[in-house]
Amino acid sequence: MHTSIDELYRIFRLYRLGDDFFGSSFGISHADFRRLTSKPLDELHVVDVEHYVSRALTTWGNVGHFKHFLPRLVQLTTDHYLDFERPNAIFSKLDLARWKTWPAEESKSVGRSLIYFWERQLALPGDFPIDQRIESVLHGLQQACGGLQPFLERWLTIDDPSAALHLAQVSRNISSDPSDEDNRRRLGGVAEAVRDQIFPWLASNSVIRYLRRHQLALDRSFPNLIDQLRAHEECRLGDAASGPTAGVTPSSQLPSQPRVGRA
Repeated sequence: MHTSIDELYRIFRLYRLGDDFFGSSFGISHADFRRLTSKPLDELHVVDVEHYVSRALTTWGNVGHFKHFLPRLVQLTTDHYLDFERPNAIFSKLDLARWKTWPAEESKSVGRSLIYFWERQLALPGDFPIDQRIESVLHGLQQACGGLQPFLERWLTIDDPSAALHLAQVSRNISSDPSDEDNRRRLGGVAEAVRDQIFPWLASNSVIRYLRRHQLALDRSFPNLIDQLRAHEECRLGDAASGPTAGVTPSSQLPSQPRVGRA
């Protein structure tokens, strides 16, 4: 077990299910309760927790109950992300539970587990050039954290061909012409907030350098990707310079305001 997951179990072990858990639901069957409570927490499987995580905090249980299950939910989502019917459900529930407002030890532990989840997803192989798992993962992390910068920065520190291939996949999809019908369909699963954060980052020198280091691994599935990214960025900058707002400092270059992340 990874240290960040082990830490979650240690920190959240104080949250136990009491009688209030069994009276805290609407429309939940006795069989649903038995599935969740008939075995130790670390032996629960996706099929055992999926119904709960989809209903948690809305029609089933409170934040204390959610914290009880959280270590196993994070562990299962990390190791079996695509086995969930709604793999990003846990991230929307973390947002709903306002995890950033939890005691410092708890919130820091959750943050570390999310970084580990991200690293684990990047290390897994994909079905290139059509894989969309990382775009879904980014959407989930955006839901939970309200921003992606720490995850994007971490991406470029992982010297692994799988991570580079995932970056190439996302680059191909998000940098495609949004007016093209096929590209619109491909981008349909990527939240606008995710695209807005990633789009200007993709053509940065740091991303280009990272992709170049792994060019041999990329060429089979993504030939000419780096040249396409450069050309796309030059075209975008040219349009901006000749448009009606030419001469106006882009908002991305203005002094940044303090960002308030979603709790």
